[in-house]
Amino acid sequence: MGARSAFVAAARQHAMEANWRGCARSLLRWRSAVNRGEAARARPCDGRVVGAAVARGCLPRLPDAAATQRIAEYLGEGRAALLDRARGAEAETHALAARCLEVAAALEGGDDGARRAGAELAQRAGDQVATKALAKARARLLLALGDAEAAAACHASMELLQFADQITIRPLASRLLAVKASQRRGEDVVTNILRACRRLARVARPGDAGVADFAMDVAENHLERLNHLGAGALLEVLFASDRRRDAAFVLNRLRTEDTWPKPTAEVFGIVVRDLILRGEPAEVVEDALVHMANDAVAPTPRVLDACLAAPHAVQLSLIQRLHALSGARPSYDLFVERCVSTNLAEGNGDEARRAAYVLEQMWPDADVSSVFEEYGEELY
Repeated sequence: MGARSAFVAAARQHAMEANWRGCARSLLRWRSAVNRGEAARARPCDGRVVGAAVARGCLPRLPDAAATQRIAEYLGEGRAALLDRARGAEAETHALAARCLEVAAALEGGDDGARRAGAELAQRAGDQVATKALAKARARLLLALGDAEAAAACHASMELLQFADQITIRPLASRLLAVKASQRRGEDVVTNILRACRRLARVARPGDAGVADFAMDVAENHLERLNHLGAGALLEVLFASDRRRDAAFVLNRLRTEDTWPKPTAEVFGIVVRDLILRGEPAEVVEDALVHMANDAVAPTPRVLDACLAAPHAVQLSLIQRLHALSGARPSYDLFVERCVSTNLAEGNGDEARRAAYVLEQMWPDADVSSVFEEYGEELY
């Protein structure tokens, strides 16, 4: 078999299998071989042979736009027909994907009446999955139908995690952890799984420990993929599930064990925010900040923003201390709102002036006299 015939046969076989990338790749290799003088140019019959295979291969699924253009360059007489067919199929595929998303949203909203239509749509979409958009839409529909394994097999995407519930997140996470094997992608998967657990923990019934247990299992069984973002999400899961003893255990392991990622300012910010929202004494909050300083972790604006959730008598002291130690500052607008405007609205003019004094230390060029004027108070 000559080189030309071999390329024609390879392109035809790929087209029959609806392997459009393979078909386009074979044709591109053929062109390269022609340019090097190693193969004969295409004949009119070659375009008809490959074009007929494309037409038959189009029945189960269609090539994407890029492959269509590449293949069409070699089809001669069959080019116009292929492009027309692809354009019509693109519109049909788009409408099918939109319908899958519509039914998936209905199922996620609790409409069990859409279950039969959803099963039929998933089957129909599975017969002609041609684009990534349709694959994503079908995967979300399968997930809404409760078939997490089929959803992940259709399109193993981390985007599906935002639609998972406490039942479907387990098989979906297992599939994603198996598919995303590289270190960088593995870290992304673990982080996104733990963030999905955080979302579920925040809406779970009191006393429901399933999500927290699963999050702990994911972190402990994939420590090599756990980074500080995932560690922060894990702590938030445990706080939302009222598992503060486990959260303290995790924080200790982050600080002391080499197999766990080192805690960052964001991680300590999560701890500080939870302590403040629970109404813990200022001494407990300060202990957490001391641990942060002992670990040589410099506070960030987010840590100082978390301190602004503390009572008025505490927040300014914390902000002053952290600013004196590191030079870090909270968000300007948030500081003015929480420490100046709120005190003025509550009639605490002296406390607002104290806050204004601290503000001038952090932002020497700032002027909040207009804020005092709005409440009929004088800054000095």
